[in-house]
Amino acid sequence: MIKAVILDDEKPICSLLKRIIPWKELDITLAGEAYDGEDGLRMIDRLNPEIVITDICMPGISGLQMVETLRKNRKTKDTIVIFISGYDEFQYAREAIRMGAFDYVLKPLDEAEIFNILKRAKETVLKREKGSQYVSKLRKEIVKLSNGQEIEADHAVNGKESVRLAVDYIRNHYNEDISLETIAGKVFVNPAYFSQLFKKETGSGFNDYVNSLRLENAKLLLQQPFLKVNEVANMVGYNNIVYFNRIFKKYIGVTPSEYRESQCGR
Repeated sequence: MIKAVILDDEKPICSLLKRIIPWKELDITLAGEAYDGEDGLRMIDRLNPEIVITDICMPGISGLQMVETLRKNRKTKDTIVIFISGYDEFQYAREAIRMGAFDYVLKPLDEAEIFNILKRAKETVLKREKGSQYVSKLRKEIVKLSNGQEIEADHAVNGKESVRLAVDYIRNHYNEDISLETIAGKVFVNPAYFSQLFKKETGSGFNDYVNSLRLENAKLLLQQPFLKVNEVANMVGYNNIVYFNRIFKKYIGVTPSEYRESQCGR
């Protein structure tokens, strides 16, 4: 069963999370809780949970420092981190997303929002496990067929599985600097061949897929009036505001500012 832990220096928040999250329905085990960052890191190292729900600002080690530490450790680099943030800490949440946090929840806590985020987190964990099991099984089969000859079986992943793993990675890292070449390398496929596979399996070209995903998230963020357009651009992976404006209008039909005005006017 998938394990989760809670980290928050406010014990009432820990109690609230334990109470409002339907752990059994999600089929997730609450394995532990901690009240400061240092204890949290020790707990994570001991329990090795797949999901960490943590406050951004805590005594000792902050949530951001924790993510940085987890990402540097081979054992915990893929741990899903979900942040809890107060409104006045939102700049920290933006930084957390850039650093690879899975998602964040603003206080006051919303039960439906937390449930949906945890549901997505669980699906991500299960997909990763399935992909890992597939590669392990494939490696064993190839070793059998090769009669013990040394080959790089880890690099052997078929077309559909390559694209599925790539899509999972893109959905979790769309806000980073990713390219067709880097993603192809992660699934051990020649970039030119991967481009063809990706189009065949998803119906979209690689760049179109990434841009569409980024812009759908940008549309949601633009509905938050306290976020500047250039901040939204950075949060979804565009470092150049001019390019962001151009690509947004190309795909959505209006500029980011025009889109925001249309949503706020509803």
